[in-house]
Amino acid sequence: MTNKWLKSICSLAAAVLIALPAAQAQTVTGNITGTVTDSSGAVVSNAHVVAHNVGTGVDSPATTNDTGFYRIQFLPAGQYQVTVSAPGFNTETVPAFALEVLQAPTINVKLQVGSSSTTVDVSGSSPILNTSDPTLSATFTANTITNFPLNGLDFSAVTLYVPGAVSTAGTGGTTSIERSTPTSLIRST
Repeated sequence: MTNKWLKSICSLAAAVLIALPAAQAQTVTGNITGTVTDSSGAVVSNAHVVAHNVGTGVDSPATTNDTGFYRIQFLPAGQYQVTVSAPGFNTETVPAFALEVLQAPTINVKLQVGSSSTTVDVSGSSPILNTSDPTLSATFTANTITNFPLNGLDFSAVTLYVPGAVSTAGTGGTTSIERSTPTSLIRST
């Protein structure tokens, strides 16, 4: 019997140690991807793409590959402006947009033939929609949580408004039931 308990404890400890890096590896960044083409639809390789964080002023550069594809990863959430330039083409600037945690918008840019000293500001852009990942998610800022009418519920009740969320607390009551200590475990002195 003791050997069985020892194996169970070792298995549990191994499972915890294996799951620990995954729990710590939760990402708090977003990515920007896209393809750069010319006016005829041909890909533009070696184009210089810069994601500029409007709030911090930090630039994150990338270069398109042979298929005109670029990916800028590990961007903190914030307002970003994307600028694309290549020799022999006008510089294109995509207006600032909000990048949220775990968001990966695809921003495709068409460059017009011209001088690289000419800058074209794109005034309209398509909405950010990730068609390659069916994951449902949402981000609540501290301001949202502070101003959300919780009506006596625990702060974690806000998570029930995320698409795809499921309540495990039953049909009513507060969500703190899951974390509360059962009265049978409380000792009276």
